[in-house]
Order: sequence, then C-alpha cells, then structure tokens
Amino acid sequence: MPILGGVKYTDRIERFQIGALGAVTGRTSYNYYGTDMLEPASVYSVASLRRQVLGNSELGILYAGKDNGAFSNHGIRADGVWRQGSFTARLYGAGSQMGDSLDHALAAVADFQGSSYSGGLTARQTAPKFDMNGIGYTSWRGQSVSAYAGPNWYSTSRFQSLSVQVNGGAEREWGYEAGVPDWNIGTTVYGRMRNLTYGDIWAGGYASRYQDTAWSRYSGLDLGLSVGTDPGKSASISGWGDFMTRTYNYNRLMLAPSGQGGVWFSFQFGDHVSLDLGNDFVAEFQESGALDFNRDVTLMFRPSLGIVFTPKMNLSVGNETVRGYDLERERPDYSYYFSTLYSWTIRPRSTLYVALNQRLAGGSNWLESTGTIAVVKLRYLFVF
Repeated sequence: MPILGGVKYTDRIERFQIGALGAVTGRTSYNYYGTDMLEPASVYSVASLRRQVLGNSELGILYAGKDNGAFSNHGIRADGVWRQGSFTARLYGAGSQMGDSLDHALAAVADFQGSSYSGGLTARQTAPKFDMNGIGYTSWRGQSVSAYAGPNWYSTSRFQSLSVQVNGGAEREWGYEAGVPDWNIGTTVYGRMRNLTYGDIWAGGYASRYQDTAWSRYSGLDLGLSVGTDPGKSASISGWGDFMTRTYNYNRLMLAPSGQGGVWFSFQFGDHVSLDLGNDFVAEFQESGALDFNRDVTLMFRPSLGIVFTPKMNLSVGNETVRGYDLERERPDYSYYFSTLYSWTIRPRSTLYVALNQRLAGGSNWLESTGTIAVVKLRYLFVF
C-alpha cells in the first residue's frame, strides 16, 4: 500500500521512554490468491510509554490502531519485565477491538541463565476473537505451554561454551477438534569452539493434525544441524539443514517427508566492500518418499553487495531469485526480487534513507507481473 506520509517521535525523560507514530496510506488494490482485494485509504497510529522500575526492571504500555471507511482496529498491551540476577520474568496482557468484536491475549515467560544450567517456561493464551489483522496479523489463536532446561559448560579445553537442552511443549489451536493437543519433545546441543567455529544439532519427535475430509493426526521425527565459522573473519561460511520424516504438504495436500536448508558465504574486502552469497532450498518429498528434483525442490539464491563510501554514507544492493514449480501449468516458475537501500547520516542520529524494491515474476521465458516500490525516509533529531 502506498505511504502518503507519516511522522515519528521518540524521547527519553529520566526513567521514561516515550514513542508515538502516525501514518497515512493511500487507496490501493491487489490480488490475494486469485481474489481481487481493495485496501482503502487508512490512518495508522501507535503510542508507547515505558518506565524503568526496581533498578533494571520495566513496566510498559503500547497502543496501536488503524482506521478507515471500512473498519476500525485497535489494540492495547500492558507488560512488565522483572530482572533479578540471572532470572527474568515477563507478563503480557493485551486486548483488541475489531469492529464490534472485543477479546484478549495473555502470556507469561520465565527464563533463568545460570553459570552451570539454564531453563525457561512459556505459557500463553490468545482468545478466539483476538484480532489485530488490520494493523499486522494474528497468526495463531489458542493455548500453549513450552519449557526447556539443561546444563551449561564454559571455557573448557576445547569449547568456549557448550550446552545441552531438553525441550518440549504442547498447544491447542481454537477450531481444532477436541482431544489430545499437538506436542513436541526433543534435545538440542549448542557448541562454540575457542576459534569461534560453532555448531548446533537437534533431534526430537512431534505429533500434529491436519484437516482433509476429516481431522487426522500424524507424528514424526525432526532432525537438524547448523554449523559456521567465525563471522568476524574476512571470509566465513555457514550452513544448516532440517529434515522432518512426516509433515503435511499444503501445496500438494498430502502427508510426506520434508527437508530444508542452505549455505551462506560472506566476504569482507577491506573496510568498504562486503559480499554475501546465500542459497537456500526446500524439498517437498512425494508421499512414497521419492523426490523429483525438478518438481519437488524450490531453490532461493540471495546475493547482496554492501558498499561503505564514508563512515556516514553507504549503499546495499540485493537480489533474490526463487526457482519453484507451477503444478497447474506443469513447468518451472521463477520470481526475481531486487532491492536497493542508500543511507546517509546527515548529523548524529539523523539519517536519510532511500529504498527501491522491484519484483519480476513469470515462467521460464516470460514475465507475468512486475511491481516497484520506492520509499524516501528522513529521521531527524531535534535538540531543544
């Protein structure tokens, strides 16, 4: 949607942090999964207030709203963070208004990071009619609880740090059939060597459900790892992979194995030029476990170039090429995304941004749709 204009204000007064934002967007139309949609001109508003209490603990309140001729959507959240040594506790409470609908969301998080062990517990409930989709999105509504715990080791003969964690959780989403909730349980090992090479490995089991002609349950195993070299070096490499023995394929409407992963290369040429090359993939196996590379594997290539002209002026240019497969047309499908961001720090904490994003999409030898977005933003610090 086109942004016609906006203003942002932030300030710190003793122990208070204050923020406010207002923006106006223009009327626009778009296609959503084959349906033509109309987004009316809208007014967005955000305000926040936080106060430091009890040393380094905090209390805060946040409001966000969207108003136009079609609907009004408003939400407010109050939260508190208590920090005491290695222990941190957070409480959240939120309410939403969407038209005539009112509802709430609650969450509690406890976390302990000690010298020899760590652990945490999270519980949340998002009520069925809690709705902030006008402003952002509410992707999940239900009840969930998760926890993790395990020992830590630091400064051993080979490792800078090493930890083993057992984790698990259960959740129930509103609208699913009653009964046993979805659950998962697993173990993760995190390690960082003294030369800053790092690696993680995890394994676990899970059970979930999907709806076809009726609700059905399925279970499987999740196996994965990630590795990388010291990111502070002039050249570094990192990679990751994850494999699920059984999950629901929403593109092909079936249960099958699924895998994903990627590899990234980063290069720093002096103090002014950096280059990143990334290649990710998603492999959606067939129900039998077979894999047709042409039809079942989606590839994403993401190169990016950064140039620092001066300490106050830099430019970044990026591309994302996605190679998938169109099941309806039975042929490969390509999408190309180009992005450019220029930033210039005019004075301390005052920066000019110019961004340009372009999308090209289509089949092997033709372009189906294009779209270009240009944004100019000025952040300026006023001193009174």
